Amino acid sequence: MSIPLSTSSLLRRHAYIGDEWIKAKFGKTFSITNPANGEHIIDVADLGAKETTLAVEAANKAQKVGKHLLQKSASCCYVAGIS
Repeated sequence: MSIPLSTSSLLRRHAYIGDEWIKAKFGKTFSITNPANGEHIIDVADLGAKETTLAVEAANKAQKVGKHLLQKSASCCYVAGIS
């Protein structure tokens, strides 16, 4: 069974790291296929150690920001008497 994608712009060939879309070093890619029928869907960035390190650093940064925002919103709910 194939489900058509009505908005092809949703498919991205690059990796989203640290608020930006980046290519893999040297433009290396790998193929994504539909496991049900083997049909080729898209080629995506094949990230290496450098890009993986950037992704981990960006995730750590986002986690710290998110933790602060979560604590702030939780304290606002407590003050307002919302549980």
